[in-house]
Amino acid sequence: MRKDVIYRSANLDSIGRPGAHLLQETLGIKTIFDLRSTVEQEQKNPLLKIPVVPLPAVANPDHRSIQAYFGNISESPAESVAHLYIHILKNSVACFQTILKYIRDNPSQPVLVHCELGKDRTGVFISLLLFVLGVCDTDIIYDYALSQDEIKDIIHERRAKLLQTSFMSGVSISQSALDYHFMALPGSMRLFLSYLQDTYQDGRGCLSSLGFSDVDYDTIYDNLTQEL
Repeated sequence: MRKDVIYRSANLDSIGRPGAHLLQETLGIKTIFDLRSTVEQEQKNPLLKIPVVPLPAVANPDHRSIQAYFGNISESPAESVAHLYIHILKNSVACFQTILKYIRDNPSQPVLVHCELGKDRTGVFISLLLFVLGVCDTDIIYDYALSQDEIKDIIHERRAKLLQTSFMSGVSISQSALDYHFMALPGSMRLFLSYLQDTYQDGRGCLSSLGFSDVDYDTIYDNLTQEL
């Protein structure tokens, strides 16, 4: 896969001038896709001159689903997170279609995809994309696990922000559940990739399920792997 077309990150709300310069000038990002829910999205950072596309992966999670997730994660963390990722995948079809169509129609136009942490909703999309390209499970899991170190300095602030979000009102969360939520467990991604393999068999099958043709697949594959 080319290393200069797809980037992922945590949210960009507090990015400073050096970070904005890196995205705009050094990396040449042309479009940003924001996968956060509407209640999480804030006013666009004025330092960023890159077009931002609000594209909620899962519109606004319901209270019952959130409570079930945090109620189970302490006992079976890898399985609970994998189940969450499958839920995200099933409820983000329109979102993922939009990004894939952009990649198909805009070769050599670097994009950045982010959510709140860059680990869950964004992680699901990026792992799906790597699966589509035929990247081996070991490398996909490695890429996902990089999140663990990359977000460690913002976890404290993001915990507080999560608990203050309106859709978390009334949700009971133990300390261990919160700890696991901010981990990038290799086992979670391994289970999610097994689901992709069992459900779609390969990248063509996956894109076909999202409404893309074989020609679309070839175009997306070439745009992400061939120097243009």
